[in-house]
Amino acid sequence: MLSCLKFAKNVIAWGCLFLAGTYASISLADGAGSPARPGEEGNRFTACPAPFLMDAATDAQGNVWVAAEDGGVWKLEAGTWRAMHREPGFPPTMNCYAIAEDLQGRIWVGTDNQGVAVWNGETWKTYDQLSGLLGERVFAIRVSPVTGVVALATSGGLTLYDPAGKTWKGITR
Repeated sequence: MLSCLKFAKNVIAWGCLFLAGTYASISLADGAGSPARPGEEGNRFTACPAPFLMDAATDAQGNVWVAAEDGGVWKLEAGTWRAMHREPGFPPTMNCYAIAEDLQGRIWVGTDNQGVAVWNGETWKTYDQLSGLLGERVFAIRVSPVTGVVALATSGGLTLYDPAGKTWKGITR
């Protein structure tokens, strides 16, 4: 069963590719549609060690990031998977459902009941209902390519973060 599908630009060694995550692996295809599976001979990508892949993204440097249920957050850099959920400040959960990079280069990860964790390149910072989120579970994250506003689909409704004003806004019915 397919759990995520993303188009990614500027991926190291590929130029662009499609990321198709399933509950057990991540598949890759170049911009021409030629498939490649992690770990296959000639493929520079290795299989992600996390089970139950839920979402994937690429950062501005071309690294692949994966959010996994019961598997945390992983970053593929220089052909090696790095367990980013082990870095300082990550919330106490291994259930991650959404992932995106904002215009400042920060990685946003939506969790099951800990809100959203944001990686600034050195540490994680967690935002929850006390910070301004409408709900603790984050199902999806999107970033406006024009304004940089981060939209989070949470268990309590839509929450918008405006990086210019550093403000949170909740939208419900």
